[in-house]
Amino acid sequence: MTDAVPTDGHRALPVSHVDVATPRPDTRPLLSAKLPVEPDAGARARKVLAKMARLVDHDTFDDLQLLTTELVTNAVRHGGGPVQVEAWLLMDSVFVEVTDPGPGFDIPDFEPRHSGPHGWGLRLVSDMSDRWGVARDGATHVWFELARAAA
Repeated sequence: MTDAVPTDGHRALPVSHVDVATPRPDTRPLLSAKLPVEPDAGARARKVLAKMARLVDHDTFDDLQLLTTELVTNAVRHGGGPVQVEAWLLMDSVFVEVTDPGPGFDIPDFEPRHSGPHGWGLRLVSDMSDRWGVARDGATHVWFELARAAA
């Protein structure tokens, strides 16, 4: 892996921000849901996350919903089985992991001039999260972390 994951130049992510292992918190998740592979899985994930709306600031909650929806949509499209969504509220951040039974993928090189209607989900995760990564252990785990605004 190189020193950064290429993006369109406005934010190259150092290796420390893109991991290949899941740094899951040692505690139980605040939220956990198994979602069926259905077109409305993203909407179902947002309903699960609604419980966090009062626990984080508005902007963080909006980003949390968007990025989780993107990962759930990818898991439904490529994973081939039920999708597990787990979220932790940590002291300084929110950590989300989306797991599916699919074979996984390598972290992509993001094309600077990408303009197609598809393929934006991981780009958004890369650009908007503070850290993110992919791990495989017979299933695919894609996770991200968002810093919480200071109170």
